[in-house]
Amino acid sequence: MAVVRREQPARLDASRVDPLFDAEWYGASYPDVAASTMQGWLHFAVHGDAEGRAPGPGFDPSFYRRTYMPLEGENPLAYYSIHGRDEGHAPRRRDLSAAESAAKMREVLGSVRNPVLLVGNDAQRAGAPLLLLGVASRLRLQGWSPIFLLQRAGPLLKRFTSTGPTLIADEGWNLASMGSELPRWTPVLGNTGWGAQLVAELGVSSRALLLIHEMPAYLIEHNLIDALESAHTVVASMPSMQAGLAPALANGTHLRTIVPGLHPPQGTRAGDRMVRAKLRKEFGESSFVFLSAGYADHRKGFDLFLNAAELIAQREPSAVFVWLGEMSAWASALAVAAQKTGLRLCLPGFQVSPADWYAAADVYLLASRQDPGPTTVMDAACVGVPFVGLEADIGLRDIHEVVERTGEFVPNEAALARRALEVAGRETAQSRRARGAFGRGYRSFEAYVDDVIEVLGEVRGETMRLSPAQKVLARAQLATVGALHNPRLRGLLLRGFALPGLVRRRARRVLRSAPAPTPAPRRQRLASVAVVQGEAAGGSEATGSDRDSARLIRPGDRGWFAGTSLLSHAGSDLDLRIVRQAGLSPWPLVRDVEDAGARIQRMTQYDATRPPRWVRERSRPPRPRRAVTTGLPPRDAVWFAPAEPVKLARPVGVFVHAYYLDIAVVLAQRLAMLEHPMSVYVSTDTDEKAAQLREIFPEAIVRVFANRGTDVYPKIYGFAAEHADHDVVLHLHTKRSAHSSHLANWLPFLLDCLLPSVGGVNAILGAFASTPSLGMVSPSHFPSLGAATNWGPNRAIAEVLTWGRGWPNLPENGRLIFPAGSMFWARSNALEPLQRLEIPLAAFDDVYRPDGTVAHAVERLLGVSCEAAGLQQLVVGRSEGSGVIRLEDLRRQRAFRG
Repeated sequence: MAVVRREQPARLDASRVDPLFDAEWYGASYPDVAASTMQGWLHFAVHGDAEGRAPGPGFDPSFYRRTYMPLEGENPLAYYSIHGRDEGHAPRRRDLSAAESAAKMREVLGSVRNPVLLVGNDAQRAGAPLLLLGVASRLRLQGWSPIFLLQRAGPLLKRFTSTGPTLIADEGWNLASMGSELPRWTPVLGNTGWGAQLVAELGVSSRALLLIHEMPAYLIEHNLIDALESAHTVVASMPSMQAGLAPALANGTHLRTIVPGLHPPQGTRAGDRMVRAKLRKEFGESSFVFLSAGYADHRKGFDLFLNAAELIAQREPSAVFVWLGEMSAWASALAVAAQKTGLRLCLPGFQVSPADWYAAADVYLLASRQDPGPTTVMDAACVGVPFVGLEADIGLRDIHEVVERTGEFVPNEAALARRALEVAGRETAQSRRARGAFGRGYRSFEAYVDDVIEVLGEVRGETMRLSPAQKVLARAQLATVGALHNPRLRGLLLRGFALPGLVRRRARRVLRSAPAPTPAPRRQRLASVAVVQGEAAGGSEATGSDRDSARLIRPGDRGWFAGTSLLSHAGSDLDLRIVRQAGLSPWPLVRDVEDAGARIQRMTQYDATRPPRWVRERSRPPRPRRAVTTGLPPRDAVWFAPAEPVKLARPVGVFVHAYYLDIAVVLAQRLAMLEHPMSVYVSTDTDEKAAQLREIFPEAIVRVFANRGTDVYPKIYGFAAEHADHDVVLHLHTKRSAHSSHLANWLPFLLDCLLPSVGGVNAILGAFASTPSLGMVSPSHFPSLGAATNWGPNRAIAEVLTWGRGWPNLPENGRLIFPAGSMFWARSNALEPLQRLEIPLAAFDDVYRPDGTVAHAVERLLGVSCEAAGLQQLVVGRSEGSGVIRLEDLRRQRAFRG
C-alpha cells in the first residue's frame, strides 16, 4: 500500500457570496455558465474557482496564484478569502506609477534604521527563501533592519513580514523608481539568479552582492547570466559553480565562493515518536527506510527516486520510501502511478522539523539531476544518515571530505539501488555516531552568514564613493546596535565632536532614535547527565533502546547514560558529569567527547575513589546549569619597536610543519629576518615532500610523521625532545585555511605579527632576554575569527586531557588567551606542562575537521600551559596603530610584570 499526502484544497461557502463576485460579469465572460442549470455564484463556488475562472473584474486568479499561493493544490479565491484578505494581499495586479513606487520606498526606508535591502524570488517553503530569512535574522542581531523585495510571495510571507517590511514586485511596483530612492550607502543583497534579475531592474546591480545557488547550466538555460554580469560581487555556493561561472561573467564582476553552513536539525521527543508510529501504522514493520527531500520536480529527480525505489523494492519488498517536501503536479501524478504498483511510499510534504524523519531513515537517496548542494544531505548526516547519490551536476561533489565522511556517488539507478541496500545493511551504531558528530561539527550557518555579511561590508565600502561628511553620516546610520550602546562612542557622536553642523544634527537624530538596549538573551538551559568512564566499553556497543533514551533527553532533564558512547546521541545540550577511573586510558573517552562535539556545554569530573553521595547512591545528578556564555578575551596587543640584535645563551629553535611546499618557501624567506643563530626542525607527511624540504631548508632536521593532528602533533610532540635544547622557540606552519575564503589572508597576518622585520624580531627576542616572566608571544586574533577564539566544543576535550595532571582550572571564554593559528614565540619551558600530557599520535584525527578535535583543544591549551608553567603571555599586534600599545606603556600600566 502507498501513502500519498494530498490535502484537499479549501472550498468556498456556496451559501455566502464573496464581495468580489460579479454575477453579470461572470455570466457574460463565461457563456457556458448561462447554459448551466446552476446559479452563477453556486457554479463558481463548486466549479469555477477550481477551474481558475475569475469571479469578477476585481480578482485575477492567474495573477493571484502566481504571486501569493503555494506551488500546488489550492483554489485562488478560496485561498484569498481564508488567508489573503486579512494579510493584505492584492486581488489583482495594480498599475502603480513611478511616483507611487518612489513614495512607497521612501516610506519603507523612513520606517527603519540601518536598512539593508534583501532581494529574493519568492516566499515558498524551499531552501532559498529560508536561507534569506536566516540571513535577515542574523543581520537583525547585529543591528541592521532588513527590508525585503520579493518577485512573488508564498506560504512563508508572514515570516518575511514579521522580520522586516516586505514588498512584492509582481503587485505592480515600478522597480526603477524604487531603486532610485535607495541611498548609496544602503547595502543590497540579492539571493538566487532570479533575485539577481530584480536587483538589475532596481538599477543597483553595480553595488550589489549576489548569492547564487543554481548551477551554471541552469543560469545559462534561463538567461540569467546578464543579471549576474552587472553585479559588483557574485558569491557561488560551491567551487565548481565558481569555475563554471568564471568564463561566462564579465571581467569586472568579482566572483568568489562561500560554502553554505548548516543549522544542525533538532528533533523533538513527540515528533520522533510520531514519525515512527506513523510508519509502523501504515506499513507495519519495515526492513529499511530510504528517504529524500526537496521540492519534487524534474530537476530534483523525483522520477529517478521512484525508479530506484522500485528496484530496491524488488529485492527488499518490506522497504519503505519517504520523500519530504512539496509536490509538483507532475510529481503527484508519478506518485499516484507508483501507488498503483504497490510501492510503499510515504509523502508527508514540507516538514518544519525534518530531523524526526531523517532519524527514522537508513539511507538518504540523492537522485537530483542538478543541485548546488544539497544541504539536506548534510542535515541527514547530522543525525547519522549516510547518502548514496547519482553522479550528476551536483555541487556537493566538490567537497571531497564531506562525500568521504557521509556517503558516495554511483553512475546509474541500478547501482543506486544496489549500493543503497548494501549501505543500509552494513550500518552500525558506531558509524552513525561518527557521521553525526562530523555533520554537527561541520561549518555552521552562522559562520556562513557572518562570511556573507563581511563581503557585503566590503562591497559597500568599495562602492559608496561618498564625501567625508557623507561617510560620517553613513557610519552613524549603519552602526550596529552594540556600537550605538557603547557609552563613549555614543557620547562622542551626540556631542558632535569634529562633525559639520548638518551632519552633527542628522547623526544625533539617528543615535537618539536608536532602539533601546535589549537585555542579554537568557542562557540556554541544559540537561544534567552523569556517566561513568569505562562503562559499556570494552568493544560492546550501546543498544538501540539506550540510544533512543539518549535522544529523548531534553533541557532540564536529569539522568544517567549507560556509557560515554551515547553522548553524541543526546537530544539536548549537556551539563555533563563524568566519574573518572584513574587506571583507565583516557583516549576512548576523549574520542567519545570529540564525537559529541558542541553537545557538551559544561563538564564536571569526579574521582571514582572519592565520589559524591549522589554518585554512590546512583541517584539523580544535580540540577543542570545553564550554557556558558561566549565572549572575546580582554587582550591589549603590544607593538614592539624595532631594536638592535640581542644575544641569547642558546640558538633559537624554529619548528615548522610543512604540508604545502609553496608556503614553505615563504616561511624560509621570512626566517631570513632572524639574525640570531637558530636550529630549524621541519616536519611533513611524505618522503617526497621531505626530499624537497631539505632543499628549501638546507640545514634543517626534516622528519616525516603520519598526517594526523594537523600541525599540532608534529611540532609539540613529534619534536618534544628537541625543545629542551633551546631557551626560546618559534612555531610556524604552512597555513592555508582552505575551508573558509575569508581566512585567506590569515597567514600573512600571522607572519606580520611574529616576523614583522629584522628589527621587530630583535625586539621580540629582546623582550624574552629582559623579561624572565615572559613565557609566550602570541599574534593578535585575525579579525575574521570572531567567536572562533572561544573554547567552543574544545573545552570538554581539554578538561578530559588535563584532569588529574596538576593543571590550573581552565579559564572561561572571556579570559582565554591562546595563539589562534598555533604560531607563536615561546620559552621552551612554557610548553612543558602540555608536553607532559604525552598525547599519542593515535589520539589525533586522521581527517580534517574545522573544530572540536584534540588538535583544536591542544591549540587552546597552549596559553594555559604557559600559565601552568608560572609564566605570562603577551599578544603582539601587526603594526603600531589603533588598539596596539608599546611594551613600555604596558609595563607602566602594571598590566605586565617584568
